[in-house]
Amino acid sequence: MSIRDVINEYTRWQPSFRSLPTVSKTERIRHKIEEMLSPITAITLGVDLEKIHQKLTKQQWESIESREWKFTPECLSMGEKPLVYDESFVATYLAALRYHGSSMVFRRLVWYYLRDYEPKRPSFHRIGDFLSTHVAKCGLWGERHARYRIFDAPNAFRTLCVEIMRSENGPRTFIEEIGFKGTLTSSKLVAEAFVYACDNVRSAIPRASDPLPSLQKIVGWAVINQSFAYEGARDAKKALGDVMLLPWVSRTPSDPVREWVFEWMLRLFKDPRIEPHNWMRISEDAKGVMFRWLTKASFDQFFEVVGEVVSHNSKHQWDARKKFWLAYYERQHLQEAWIVFDKHGETIAKRVGNMGYGRFGRSSRGQSVLIMRIGSLIIVEWSHNGACRIWRDGENDVPTLYGPEYSKKALMTNSLYDKSHMGKWQTDVHDFIASETNIRLDYRDYMI
Repeated sequence: MSIRDVINEYTRWQPSFRSLPTVSKTERIRHKIEEMLSPITAITLGVDLEKIHQKLTKQQWESIESREWKFTPECLSMGEKPLVYDESFVATYLAALRYHGSSMVFRRLVWYYLRDYEPKRPSFHRIGDFLSTHVAKCGLWGERHARYRIFDAPNAFRTLCVEIMRSENGPRTFIEEIGFKGTLTSSKLVAEAFVYACDNVRSAIPRASDPLPSLQKIVGWAVINQSFAYEGARDAKKALGDVMLLPWVSRTPSDPVREWVFEWMLRLFKDPRIEPHNWMRISEDAKGVMFRWLTKASFDQFFEVVGEVVSHNSKHQWDARKKFWLAYYERQHLQEAWIVFDKHGETIAKRVGNMGYGRFGRSSRGQSVLIMRIGSLIIVEWSHNGACRIWRDGENDVPTLYGPEYSKKALMTNSLYDKSHMGKWQTDVHDFIASETNIRLDYRDYMI
């Protein structure tokens, strides 16, 4: 082969480069280091925050040492009258920060803004505007602002809400991917976006053919390690309770929706009948829906558990009792219900669901009890061959609902009325309830 042929061969050769990454390895390492450093804002390392706070209050900018400037954002919410509530102070502070603030100070200010964010407070509008004009010093958060408008304080929670709810990988994954990790997971900015999302989903439910996907997305956002992520946010728990329960005050959800919502509310906040403190921030109307569902669930659980332990020959008796009391529930007269199990019944109940129930302090020889409220009456329905017993609420010896432990005697003593389940017992019990409460049912509704 001549030299000319060799040269011609090489001119036809093209280098085969692999596609290069859009972000260099050095840049990725820088991002990773910034992510690691961004949450480290609460570590004072011996710095006297109270002293810095006093200097800020007196606006002694020149007396604040270089190292102390790093911790000035931490001082903005200190004291009974936080400096951040004084808009004129914040304006002066930000002006001083232009000359004294390093990139670290700016990143700490970003962290403070995200953590303590208040969209209606003008001072946070100023801080957001300030950060948006210094995005180069804000590290990765400057880049995120360019895409998600995070420093647009009046609207940041709305923009973030839209991005989170339409993310394909799920809210929690998206939130972490854009930097809300560690203590920022429950930051006030994300919490405000969550409240806004709950309000939007609740408004859309009446028009939705199937609200379950949207509700599942809300719970996917709200839950971290089986716990509610925004306990510290003032309106977040109420917003979750409202979106999960308020749509069903006057409407009946499909069984899959009701069962899913019911189970998740129990998982997150437990049974409100025995742990009411977990439900303090949830609206009364929302709690009312949950109580209504709990009443039906306790009713069903009682007959399901007892049905496993009574003999096959007693099935007709239990079908009659279930239809009788179910007639009162379906007409919204059975307001509350609570079960008391013996040890065997409790073992079965643990397999059935996560609700609360009472226990017998001593053996009750395999019996269980359903305590109900209908109007002004407290009714105790015993399993097996036990009689139905009725008290007027407020009188001596009336059984209480939602107790942790009961004695057999307490559920039998000084009842106003009792009736064994023989003959047409339903008519006698119905007529007594009607005489006390004026609640009447059609005979065909409660007779089997």
